[in-house]
Order: sequence, then structure tokens, then C-alpha cells
Amino acid sequence: MKKLSSRNATEAKQKTPTEEALLHLCLGLESHVLDKETRFFLDYLESVLVRTDVTNSLDRHLRPEFHAQRPHLDRALALVCEVLEIYRDSSDLAIQQTLQQLYTRRVLQDNSAPHAEDELKVLIFNILGWVTLLFEPSHNHRSSSFRILNPCAVSSLKTSVLLSKSLWPLDELLRAFGDLLPQRTEVDGGDDSDDQLAFQVSYLSAATLHSIGKISIAWVDSLSAHLNFEPAGPTLYLFRFPSICKLQQSDDSILTILLRNLYVEGEEPGQDFSTTKVLGEILLSYALIFRDHRSSRIRYRTRERRRASFASAAPGSFSMMTCYKVDPVLDELCGLQESRSTFSSFGRPVRDSYDATTDFPVFRHRLRKVQLYMQGIQPNRFVSLWHDRRDLRLWYTIWTVIFLGVVSIVQSCVAIGVAAAQLRVA
Repeated sequence: MKKLSSRNATEAKQKTPTEEALLHLCLGLESHVLDKETRFFLDYLESVLVRTDVTNSLDRHLRPEFHAQRPHLDRALALVCEVLEIYRDSSDLAIQQTLQQLYTRRVLQDNSAPHAEDELKVLIFNILGWVTLLFEPSHNHRSSSFRILNPCAVSSLKTSVLLSKSLWPLDELLRAFGDLLPQRTEVDGGDDSDDQLAFQVSYLSAATLHSIGKISIAWVDSLSAHLNFEPAGPTLYLFRFPSICKLQQSDDSILTILLRNLYVEGEEPGQDFSTTKVLGEILLSYALIFRDHRSSRIRYRTRERRRASFASAAPGSFSMMTCYKVDPVLDELCGLQESRSTFSSFGRPVRDSYDATTDFPVFRHRLRKVQLYMQGIQPNRFVSLWHDRRDLRLWYTIWTVIFLGVVSIVQSCVAIGVAAAQLRVA
């Protein structure tokens, strides 16, 4: 049995001391702040650790005295805390150096088994991906290389990097995969027209993308894939966990700390680049695609919401019910409550367009690709002409002319019929 929910009993569950420490190290937040979002983040992270079997595989690596007598999941979260604490002290540390510090802290035991150290290097790399969601690591922590998942075929990201690069500083290792976030060259694109570019809700709303562009939405677990567009599909990739964006906006979050060194000088997407602005653009993009368009809000509720959910693995649970959770912030940003009534959005400011330079300085190149694709599609059938409401003034003009034309034809036919009847009577 499946259950889809953005709220469940786990929201009321008390956080353990290990969970409290993890939230502070990862987000720079106190546990009572943004409780709904932090509970969702913990549910997600714990589900990943269980689903990838990290909780059970750590026994052969952790020292017996490290959080002894604690459940497997709690010990795994404690290891995550140790990794985060190391990178908060030195964000450019190499994976190999981090591993050595874990030995020094007496977290890990010396293991002479073949490939044991390689497995731990991959696990440290994966932990950084799971807590920041900057990239989605491969679920196979026994891999012979650092691997990430790249769902978008047009993305230039590499999917693997040799383990020998564990000696590199973390920022250099991440850059070895390619551009995890837009670079200045991608944003600028050498096109001055972007300065006057506006993104139209009528072109980029989810309902229009589906009905006119036949574009499907793929929900992904990595920030780097957000708003990537694949014309061959065609497919638009959207990040499914905006709660993480809201939580990581703090200047003291682990994502902010890691991104400080990610860009080489001169490659930042903008002059005043900051993690807060990048995450703010991601949050704003859901309004552009869903919330500001009534049909798109309905589409989210009836179609996309279930597709954006993730399966929450309840450790130790033998229930036949699979709980599919939806990010509560995603529901809010996509206008879930507003979609339930025709009149619910009355009085709320609605935007018809967004400025590329001021609203989306980092992601404007990706959105521009989608809008150009939509502008190149012209209706070629009567039904598609009816559904194409990207330009409402043109739509009303066309259908008013068609309606008046049909009325005129009907009137002419009636007049001819009446005249013919009169001649016959005469």
C-alpha cells in the first residue's frame, strides 16, 4: 500500500542528540528553527543512509567504542557529524586528509581488507553529496572511483573521477567533474539581448510546457541539475527538495562553506555571487513554473506532486505501507493550496513575467534555452490553436474573429434559406 504525504507522525518525533548535532553542523541552525523543514531533511538523509545500506556496512569500519550500543542509524549519523565538523574547520581539505583525521579521532578502525580505504574515501565523498545535494552521488559506495549521477544527457558533467584525486583539495576534486553550477561564461553567453530579456509565465508555466511543448518534467535530487533542459526528450529537470535550499541559505551552512572555494576567481556567475542568491533563484523558479499559473498549479496537484515524492525508508519497520513523502516547501512554492479553489488566489500578487538580469542572474541562460524552444513552436492544428494561450491578446483576437465569422456564415445561411422559402411560397 502506498501513502503520499507531506506530513506524518515523524514530524512530531523528538530529535535525538545526534540529529541535533547534525543539524547544527550542516545548517548552522538551532533545532527549533524551521522545524518542519529540518524534520524533512533528517527523514531524507536517514532514508538515503538506509537505502544505500550504509548503516549496516559501517560495522566493519567504525571502532567498536564509537557510539557503542547505539543503533546502526545513529552511528551512521554520528560519522556524518564527524565529517562535517572536519570540513567546517577546513573546507579545502582533501578526501585523503579527511580520512586520516577520522583515524586520528578514533572514529575508524585500521582495516587491512582489500579496498577498505577506497571504500571509505568514496563514502566520505558521498556524505558530502547527501548533506549538500550539490550533486547526487552514486549509491554504490564500493565503487573504484568517485561517481555522481548525471540524469541530463546535454550536461557537460563527468560521471566519474579517479580515486587518485582524493589527494586534491575538495574544491579541485569537485571542479574535476565539470560545472556543478553555472559559470560566468554560461550565464553571459556573449549575448547583450539578455539585458532586456524577460521570462514570460505564459511560455514557461508547467501547463504550457506540457500542452504546447510536449515537455516532460523530471524531478532530480541534485541542485546542479536544476533547470537543465534536454531538447531531444524534451525534458526539463527540476530539483525536488526546495526545503534544502531554504535551510542551506544560512551563511553558516555547510553548502555555503564549500561553495566559497568552488569558483575560480572571475568565473562566478555574477559580481555579487552568494549561495543565498543562488538558492533564492531556485526557490523563485517554482513560482515561475507552477504557482503563477492556475492550470500549472492544478497540474502540480494532480500529476507532478506524486512524481516529485520520494520513498521514505523507515528503519526497522516491517509495515507493508510505503510512505511517499513530498517536500512541504515544494507544496507551498508550487501553490498546492491555491490550486484547490478558483478563488483562492484572488488578492495575491501574480506576476506575468520575470526579469532575467535581476530575478535570475545565475540561471537565466538555462531558462532562456527553454523559452527559445517554446517560442519556436507554432500551432499547426485547430486543437493546438485552441490550447495555445501564450499570448492571450492574440488568442482572444483569433477566436473572436473566428466566432464572429461563424456567426456571420450562419446568419447568411439562414437568410438564404428564408429567401429560398419565400420564393417557393410565392
